[in-house]
Amino acid sequence: GKTSSHCFSCGDSKQDITKSNPEWGQQPEEEEEDMSEKKDYLTLDVIETLPCAGVRERGIVKNLAIYFGMKVARRGEGDEITHHYYPFTYDGKVVGYQERDVANKSFRAVGRGSGKMDLQGQHLWPNGSGKHLVIVEGFLDMMAASQMMDGKLTDTRYPIVSLPAGASNLNAVKQNLDWINSFEKVHLMLDQDDPGMK
Repeated sequence: GKTSSHCFSCGDSKQDITKSNPEWGQQPEEEEEDMSEKKDYLTLDVIETLPCAGVRERGIVKNLAIYFGMKVARRGEGDEITHHYYPFTYDGKVVGYQERDVANKSFRAVGRGSGKMDLQGQHLWPNGSGKHLVIVEGFLDMMAASQMMDGKLTDTRYPIVSLPAGASNLNAVKQNLDWINSFEKVHLMLDQDDPGMK
């Protein structure tokens, strides 16, 4: 049968469009686009559906990535992981992610990336979870330190948390002082670069 179409945006109309018209009817059906492959389209909902994976370069196992909630994306031609997503939480709920481009080591926030938030990993340790609290500078540092100290998902592991967005985010420490002070001893293990030393 004959059909017609009209675009209300540009005002263009087409008459007598049939299934035999190669411009309209003969196109193969497009598969639904995988938005995780498109850099500019990621949302919190899309990131939540991404898989978890270990970090081979750092020797971090997949179980720790799952435990700490790190997601990964493969956006290149091969099977290599191109992006990491580190969760930002507030009151224990995910409110955003820190996206890390693995190749150029650049970062950007998806969702909430500043303002009131927990230290990364804080939601895993209730108040007074142990005598010692370890605070490191980066998310991968947190996972590596956790694996180094125990590596098992047990209650005997030292509570280790990370500063959201690195050493320059001291507001997260100020906002969570009550939680930090619930531990007997706090160990800062920051990088030896300028932000870490300040």
